[in-house]
Amino acid sequence: MSIPARSLPRTALHGLLALVLGLTLTDPAVASGPPDLVVEHFGSERGLPIDNVTAIHQDRAGFIWIGTRDGLVMYDGHRATSFEHVIGDPDSLSDNYVRTIYEDRAGNLWIGTNSSGLDRLSRADWSFEHFRHDSADPTTISHDSVNVIVEDRQGVIWVGTQIGLNRFDPATGSFQRLLADPGDPRALPHDYVYALQEDDQGYLWVGTVGGGLARLDRERRFFTRWRHDPGNPASLISDQVFALAKDDQGALWIATEGGLDRLDPPRRRFEHFTSEPEDPQSLSYPLVTSLAIDPEGTLWIGTWGGGVDRLDVVTRRFLPPPARTAAELADERIASLTVDHTGAVWFGTWSHGVLRARRPALRSEVLTTRQGLSFDDVTSVLEDSSGRVWAGTWGKGLCFRRPGAAHFTQDPRVVPDPLTRGTLLSLAEGENGSLWVGSMGPLFHVEAGKGTRVFAHDPATPGSLGPGYVTALHRDREGELWVGVGGSGLFRLRRGATSFEAFVHDPEDPATLSDNYITALAEDPQGVLWVGTRSGGVNALDRTTGRVVRYLPDPGDPHSLSFHYVTSLAVDDAGTVWIATAGGGLNAVRRQGDRVFFEHFTERDGLADDTVRALAVDGTVLWLAAPNGLTRFDTRSGSLISVDAGDGLPATGFNGGASFSGRRRLYFGSSSGLLVIERGLDVAPSPPAPTVLRAISTLDGSISADRPPWELRRMEVPYGKILTFSFAVLDFGDTRRHRFAYRLAGLRDEWIEIGDRREVTFTNLDPGKYTLQVRGRSSHGVWSDATASLMLVVVPPFWMTLWFRLAVAGLLILAVFAAHRRRTSTLERRNRELLALKNQREQALAEMHASREQLHEAYGRLRRLTRR
Repeated sequence: MSIPARSLPRTALHGLLALVLGLTLTDPAVASGPPDLVVEHFGSERGLPIDNVTAIHQDRAGFIWIGTRDGLVMYDGHRATSFEHVIGDPDSLSDNYVRTIYEDRAGNLWIGTNSSGLDRLSRADWSFEHFRHDSADPTTISHDSVNVIVEDRQGVIWVGTQIGLNRFDPATGSFQRLLADPGDPRALPHDYVYALQEDDQGYLWVGTVGGGLARLDRERRFFTRWRHDPGNPASLISDQVFALAKDDQGALWIATEGGLDRLDPPRRRFEHFTSEPEDPQSLSYPLVTSLAIDPEGTLWIGTWGGGVDRLDVVTRRFLPPPARTAAELADERIASLTVDHTGAVWFGTWSHGVLRARRPALRSEVLTTRQGLSFDDVTSVLEDSSGRVWAGTWGKGLCFRRPGAAHFTQDPRVVPDPLTRGTLLSLAEGENGSLWVGSMGPLFHVEAGKGTRVFAHDPATPGSLGPGYVTALHRDREGELWVGVGGSGLFRLRRGATSFEAFVHDPEDPATLSDNYITALAEDPQGVLWVGTRSGGVNALDRTTGRVVRYLPDPGDPHSLSFHYVTSLAVDDAGTVWIATAGGGLNAVRRQGDRVFFEHFTERDGLADDTVRALAVDGTVLWLAAPNGLTRFDTRSGSLISVDAGDGLPATGFNGGASFSGRRRLYFGSSSGLLVIERGLDVAPSPPAPTVLRAISTLDGSISADRPPWELRRMEVPYGKILTFSFAVLDFGDTRRHRFAYRLAGLRDEWIEIGDRREVTFTNLDPGKYTLQVRGRSSHGVWSDATASLMLVVVPPFWMTLWFRLAVAGLLILAVFAAHRRRTSTLERRNRELLALKNQREQALAEMHASREQLHEAYGRLRRLTRR
C-alpha cells in the first residue's frame, strides 16, 4: 500500500505499535489481566530483514508474500526468498517497488508495481509475465502504476491504476479500459483508482483518490457515484478513498483521508467514524490506509500516523488497544493489513517491517514490582493454607500477598543482609501458619507473634545444619521438616527437635545419597521421599530406615534416568512421580513388580526444551517451565503443547524449582516476575500447521515442473539423480522448535524422524515408484495431520528397462537354441556319415565273404580237377 505524497503530521502511538527492536507488544509489567492480543515483530531475528512494507498477502499454500520498495519476498517463517528486477533478465520482476499482491482462484499470483505495470508470477519456474501499458494499443493496461487487483465471481480480473480501471480477461490477455469522463455522470468518477471490493450482489465497488466512491453495474455498464458534500453531513466523509472492506452484514466500510465510513447500501447512508483527540472511543488518526476483517468480525483499521485501531462491526464501538504500550515508536504508519488462515492479523509498516497480532495461546498474567514485589526475579514461591502467596526474590528478600489483595507486602522478618545475600531459594509451610524459608545462607523459621528463628551452620555444634545454600524444603506427612542443602546433603528436623539428622553421601555405602548437592524434594503416596541432586540423579529414601535407593543414568539401559542433574520433582494426583532434569527432559517413575524404571519425555516429543527447570501439577496435567517457554502435558492423553513469548506468554527465564501448585492457581517464578496460571486452564487449540515441500533440487539445480513443489503430486526423474527435498512448517512460530519426519513408501514404510533438519537427500533410489510423505511439528509441538505427499517415479535407463531385459533374455535364448541346433545338426551329420561308413564296411565284408565263398568254391573245383 502506498499513500500519495503529502505532508503528514505525527501523533503519539495509539494502541498497537509499541515494539522496540522487539518481540512483543505485551507489557510484562501489566497484571490487570491477560493481554487481549499478543503482537510479534518479524525482523532479522526471524529471517525477515525488512523495514519498509508496502503490501502483504498470504497465499493458499500458507506462504506470506511481502511487497516492499526494494522487491518482493516470499516468507515461510524461517527463510525469506527475494525477487528483484534484474537488468537484462526479461523473466525477473519488472519493478522493485511493489504496490499490491493478489492471488486469484486459479492460484496465479499477481503483482502490481509502481511504474512497470502488472506482473504474473509462475511459481513453477519463478518467472514473471509482464503486462505493460502501450499507448498505441487500447487492449493493454491503462497505466503502469497499479494500486489494486481483485477477481470477481465470474473470474474476471479487475485492476485499478493511477489512470483508470481495467477489466482483464486472463483467457485472451487483453484489457478493457474504463476511464473517467467529466461529461458522463454514469462514467468512472475519477481515474485514480485505489480500492476495489465486490459485494454479495455482484456489484463492484470502486474507491478513487479524488472522486469518492462508485459502484459498477457490470450488466448495464454504468457507475453510481457517492461523493463528499460539505453541505450534507450524511454524505461520504472524504473523496480520498484508500481501502474498502465488506462485513458479514453486507455493510461496506470505506477508508478515507478524513476518517472511516460505514455504508449500508440499501439505505445509502454513511455513518462516520472520525478522529477526536479527546475521545478514546474514536478513531486514532483521520487518514485511514487499510482495512481487514478477522473471523470474529472485528474490523482492523490501519492509519497513517496513529497505528492500528479495532472496531466491533456489530456494536460499532472501538475495542481496547491490542496491548498497552511500553514505549512509543518513531513511526506509526500502517501501509497494509491482511488476515491469515488462522485468523491472525499481519501488518505492513512503513519503516518497522512486519508485525502479527493474534490471540494468546495461554491466558496468564505476571506479577512484578508494579504489584508490590520487591524484585522481579522470583526464586521461590508458596501458597499457604490460608491462601497467602509468598514470593522469595533474588537479593530482595520475602514478600507476601493476602487473599483478595492486589499488591504484595514486603515481609520485614526476613530482610536482605550479607548473610543471606537477600536471595531466598525455598519455602515451606510449617505448623500453625509458620513459614520455613531457605536462603543462600541460613534457614529461617518465621512464626506469627514469635519472631524469626535462624538455623545456620555451626561447625562447633553437633546437629547443626550443614553449610551451603538451602535449596529445597519439604514437610512430610508426619510434620517432619526435610532440608536439602547444596553441598552438604539432606537434613531432617523432627517435630519439637532443635538439632538436625544428616543424610550424606558415603562412597562406600550404596544405600546412602548419591550426591550431597540437593536440588529438589517430593514425597510419593507410599511415603517414600524422592531426593533430586545436581550430579547424582535421584534417590528414593525410606524415611523409616534412612536407607536410599539410587537411580542414575546408565548409557546401557534405555529405561534408566535420562540425566544426572535433577531440577524439580512433582507427584500428580494419580501418584506418579515426575522428575525434571537440566538436559534430559522429563522422567516418569514407572513400576513393574519390584522393578523401577523411567519413561522419558523430551523436546523430540514436544517439550519446549530438554532443560526443564520447574514443575507444577494440576490434577493429572503437568506444567513444565523451560528456560524460555512453558509446556502443558496431559499425562492421560499424552498431549504436549508448548508456548513461549511469541504465543503471549508474559514471562520467560524461569528459575529452577521456583514453582507451586496452589488451590486455584499455579505459580512459576521467573527473572521477569511471578507467572500465574488458573487451574483447569488449557492452551488454546492449535490447528496442525501445513507442512509443505518448499523446494526440490538435484546437483544440477532445481527440478523444473509445471507447478510449484508444494502442488506437485507426481514427478518423474531419471535414474541416478541425487534428489534433495526441502520442506517447511508454515505456522510462523518459533522455528527452533520445528521438527520433521518423512516416509518413503516403496523403500521404507516407517516414519523416520530427522529432528530440526529441513531437508532430506536420496542418493541411490532404484527405478520404480515411491510415495514421499513429509510431516512437521509446529512450534506448539503439534504434528501435522495432512502431510505433504508426492509420488516419485524413478525412470530407469534403457538398459534397466523391462523390455530391454526381456529382449536381452530373448536373444540369449535364441543364441542358446541356435548353438544347440548347430550342435545337433553336426551330430546328426556325423551320425549319418558313420552310418554310411558302417554300411560300406558291411557291404565290403559281405562282398569279401562272397568273394571268399567264391574262392573256396573255385578252389574246390580245382582240387577236384586235380584229383582226376
